[in-house]
Amino acid sequence: MSEQEKAPATQQSQFFVVSLKKVAIVSFFTFGWYWLFCFHRSWVLHRRYTGERVLPLIRALFAAFFVYSLLRRVDKKICSSGRRYQWSPLAITLVFIVSCVVTFYVEHGLYGPSVNAAIIGLFLLDVLNVWCVVIMQRAINYSEGDVSGEANSAITVFNWLWMALGLLIWPSLILAVLAGLLMGID
Repeated sequence: MSEQEKAPATQQSQFFVVSLKKVAIVSFFTFGWYWLFCFHRSWVLHRRYTGERVLPLIRALFAAFFVYSLLRRVDKKICSSGRRYQWSPLAITLVFIVSCVVTFYVEHGLYGPSVNAAIIGLFLLDVLNVWCVVIMQRAINYSEGDVSGEANSAITVFNWLWMALGLLIWPSLILAVLAGLLMGID
C-alpha cells in the first residue's frame, strides 16, 4: 500500500468496511439485500462518528434517494485526508439508480415479452447492481484506510444463511430458462 493510500489511523470508523469479494458474493446471492445492510451500517457508523442527526433505517430503506448523500460524505472524508481517489460519486449513483428502477420494472411484470428474457434481464441487472456496489464499497474501504476490506472479509455462518435463498433461487431460474429454451417455451 502506498503512502497515498494510507488513511490516518482512527479508533472509530466512519463507514462500514467489507471486502469487495464478500460484498459482491453476498450481495449477488441476497439479491442486493446485503448491500442495503452495509449501507445501513455505514449510516449508523457515520451518525456515531459525526453526531449528525440521520435516520439510518430510513436511509437504507430508501437507498436510491440517499446513496449520493453517503458517497459525497465518503468523498469528502477522502479529500479532507489529503488523499485522492479516482471516481465519480454522481456517475455511480446515477448508474445505481437506473439499474434499481429497471430492476423494479422487470420484477413487477411491467416488462413482458418473455419470461426467459425477464429472468436473463434480472440476472444481468443483478450483476450491474453488484458492480455498482463494488465500486461504492471500494471507495468506502479506501476512505477508511482498509482498501482490501481485510477487517471484514470472512463470509460468516450468518452470511451463508442469508445467501441460502439465493443459492436456491438462481440455479432454479437458470434451469427454468434452459428448460424453456430447450422446449421452445417463451
